[in-house]
Amino acid sequence: MNYFDFRRPLKVALVSDFCLPRQGGIEYQLRDLGLQLTAAGHTVHLITSTPGPAEVAGLRVHRLATSHVPKLAVMWNPLAFAQVRALIARERYDVLHCHTALSPLANGTALLGRQLGIPSLLTEHSVLRDDWAPVFRAVRGLYRWPRWPHLLSGVSRVVAADLRRISGREDVVVLPNGVNLDERRLSDVLLEQRRSQPSRSGRRRRVTSVMRFTPRKQPLDVVRAMAHVYA
Repeated sequence: MNYFDFRRPLKVALVSDFCLPRQGGIEYQLRDLGLQLTAAGHTVHLITSTPGPAEVAGLRVHRLATSHVPKLAVMWNPLAFAQVRALIARERYDVLHCHTALSPLANGTALLGRQLGIPSLLTEHSVLRDDWAPVFRAVRGLYRWPRWPHLLSGVSRVVAADLRRISGREDVVVLPNGVNLDERRLSDVLLEQRRSQPSRSGRRRRVTSVMRFTPRKQPLDVVRAMAHVYA
């Protein structure tokens, strides 16, 4: 693995099948992470299989010409990694930060990093639990995928614990996601309205959920739970 001076600006590739304009948590985290790294003086590129423009929020985006698994929005053709290898060789990245083990592009790029001696980190965003464990254990036995990234991390202690269990690695670290409150803060007027409307018991109750409204996130469960909260 190449070693370098962390005090100098780095050239970082953020890699995932999931990227804006596709909507989701990983997609916005990639954008915000890229913007924060850029503000810190680093050069950041996004590498993805998601179709779209060559720039997101001022960040350069390399979009692979490849087909996708229906409904999963992930690449399936291993021949596309020739594009990734050529891109890495041309751009000479210092670090490959790959996102979610559910992304074939992220896993394959971590393997390329191992082969080329470029430091790679794979960050897991999803709660894997038992739904994905058999799949990852099978792939672990065949291809030793947990050893492809130089470092594994999860965005929370729960996710990191899942990743330790399915990977067999004990050196999984926690790398929390950042949240830009300036973009997500409710208006002062709305907050004041909520503060001025106490519940019947005199205590204010607030139900908050942050999620993408897709069936697998089960957003209607939050709505149903409100009736129990108020009861």
